[in-house]
Amino acid sequence: MISTANGDRGLCLDKTTANSSSMTQWNFNEEKIISAEILYILHAAVNNISFSSFDGISQLFSRMFPKGEEAKGMKLSSRKVAYEISHGLGPYFSAKISMSVTPVARKEPVNKTIGVVKRLTKMLSRCVQQEEMDKILGEWRIYASHEEIKEEWSVEKQPDEDVLQWKNIDAYWGNILCLNDINVGKKRYYHLSKIVKAAPCLSHGQAPVER
Repeated sequence: MISTANGDRGLCLDKTTANSSSMTQWNFNEEKIISAEILYILHAAVNNISFSSFDGISQLFSRMFPKGEEAKGMKLSSRKVAYEISHGLGPYFSAKISMSVTPVARKEPVNKTIGVVKRLTKMLSRCVQQEEMDKILGEWRIYASHEEIKEEWSVEKQPDEDVLQWKNIDAYWGNILCLNDINVGKKRYYHLSKIVKAAPCLSHGQAPVER
């Protein structure tokens, strides 16, 4: 029996340390399981794998990898995968890619943003013909260095304040897409306008949730 205060504190410290260690281990394992699930869901999304193929996949993984903690902990089903893609991963990546058409993206080096615009164009295959890819990328390069685009189209200074506030993105692109190319007699960003108008709709998806 421990009768001293120091002994009691020592016992509590050991118990706390043990609990903390268990919690850390649990969090680490949980993170690995979630990462494994996300990787497999992304694989399904990229390769257009049917959601129904996920029913029973967790039990299969457990049998295939009986010693793997990630395999035993994965809980996948058609409903869970559909939900994760439509409400989690889909909106997350859509928001990331849609950021490429915000005014701040124009300040980034064009060799950094051109790849994102290319991926965005591929994602919007129902709105854009892939044959237009070169024209879209060409117009993006012009847009990135276009001197006629005025800063006041994207930001405004508040009265009596030194703070700049971003304007509505619709108004920003409304000004840009009205610019004409006098050499060809049509809108300067005719092809680029297609992905600019379609990008905000990405979060709604282009395919039904159930496949």
